[in-house]
Amino acid sequence: MSEYEDPFEDAKPAAQFPSMEQLKGRLVMVKPVKLTENIPSTKYKNSDGTPVLSDRIDAVVTVVDGPVPDFADTEFGPMWISGSYQVTQLKPVLGRNGTILGRVNLKNPKQAKGQGNPWGFEAPTEADKQTARDYLAGKRVAAAEAPAQDTNPWAK
Repeated sequence: MSEYEDPFEDAKPAAQFPSMEQLKGRLVMVKPVKLTENIPSTKYKNSDGTPVLSDRIDAVVTVVDGPVPDFADTEFGPMWISGSYQVTQLKPVLGRNGTILGRVNLKNPKQAKGQGNPWGFEAPTEADKQTARDYLAGKRVAAAEAPAQDTNPWAK
């Protein structure tokens, strides 16, 4: 019986990313990779009827404090981040190969979400920073390769 390789792959569903609501309170590392400016809103209009313009950052988001319900992975992206407060927080590290660490939360956690209370990233605590260091150390160990065997070409 011969082995036959099927040249086709099953169609994959479109990439899915968690919402900020699903990430609320989670410790994330966010690496912005691209800024797109002046995107016209399809929802909000200026007083003259023109669309409100906003910016968006494409970023790789890694959840470092455990799995996200309904998702198989903890790394997402690049995913779109378009909240004005989050974009403002991410712009300074864009282009510097920077990554921010923080917990996803509303700017004012005691108020309801919505316009005037955008999603943002809270500054990490020392414990949060240690969690991220441990996460990165574990990823490095898992990704490390075994050293190459020292072979002697003259050995018999």
